[in-house]
Amino acid sequence: MLAKVSILNISNIGHYYIILTHRNIIQASYKNLQKDLTICLKKIK
Repeated sequence: MLAKVSILNISNIGHYYIILTHRNIIQASYKNLQKDLTICLKKIK
C-alpha cells in the first residue's frame, strides 16, 4: 500500500518524503498511518 501511495504522490515530493520518513515509525500503528495518508491526500487535492 505504501509503495502505491508513494508512486501516486511522487509528483509532490513533500508528501512523498513525509510518507517515507514516517513509514517505519507508524508501521506498527495502521490507524495512525491511515490518518496521515488521509491528511496527505487532502492536501494534494
